[in-house]
This record gives sequence, C-alpha cells and structure tokens, in this order.
Amino acid sequence: VLLLPVLFAVTFGGALPARDLDGAQAALQTLRQEVGGALEDGGDNFDQEVLFITQRHLLTFGEIPSIPLVPEYELVFLMEMAMSAHPAYLEQFHSDIQNQRFGYIVSEPLGTSLQGPHHAFGEENDAWVEQVSIPVLCYYEPTVSLDGYNIQILTPRPTPCE
Repeated sequence: VLLLPVLFAVTFGGALPARDLDGAQAALQTLRQEVGGALEDGGDNFDQEVLFITQRHLLTFGEIPSIPLVPEYELVFLMEMAMSAHPAYLEQFHSDIQNQRFGYIVSEPLGTSLQGPHHAFGEENDAWVEQVSIPVLCYYEPTVSLDGYNIQILTPRPTPCE
C-alpha cells in the first residue's frame, strides 16, 4: 500500500517539464521595454496609463517597476461584470476603451469566436467576447505577442473600427 503512490508516479508520471528561464527573462525584458514607453521622458511620470488585465503579479512583485496598477479592470472582476451584464460598470469600461484611455493594454490574446451554449463555458466565453474582446479589439490592436507566454500587448488603433 505504501509503494502504490510511488508505482503510479514512476509508471504514469514523467520528468518535470523543463523551464526556459532565459526565454522568460527575454519575454519579461520585452514587456518592460514596450510598456516603458508610457513613462514620460524616462522618469516616473506617466504620459499614458497602462492596463494590465492579466499578468498583474508582475506589478505586484516589482518585476515591471514604476507602472501604477489600474485596479478597476482586473481579469476576474471584468469577467464577472461581463457575465452579469452589469450596465454601469460595462458602460464605464466601454467608454474608457472608446476614448483610448490606456496607452498600452497587457492581456492574454483576445479572441472573437462565439461558442454558444452547447460548448463547455460557451456562454461565459460569449459574454467575454461581446463585452470585452470585441470592444477592445475595435479600439486597440495587438502590437506584440509573447509566444509561449500567453501575453499580448495592445496599443490604440489609429483608426478605430466602425
């Protein structure tokens, strides 16, 4: 009985996945350089706000220094408001997006495919797509994708969609 967990680990387990620390540092450096463009004259004053929808831990732990956190549009809370169709919150979010309040948005790649109720979490996906992805992609465009790290940096579109 005591050896059974070891037997399962040896039989079905595998080696721990190798981590690409150099690749992660390169991705982090790219992210620092890109959003560092929001700093005015290389100092601590911000010419533009940076919205981290995801990867907020990089701000919390100082991996991206001097970028203030925009607390109102965190991924989980934004998703909750999209699913509940909270009108006041979503109107403010859409207004901020339409006015291109942010110089940069850091997010996971945003998709626009609707799935419908017959897919697992399809309705949640559709709420996100309709209330977040489509509005953001209408006024912002992906300019940097950090492949393998699920991070995209979006910047304001010169010409928003109709």
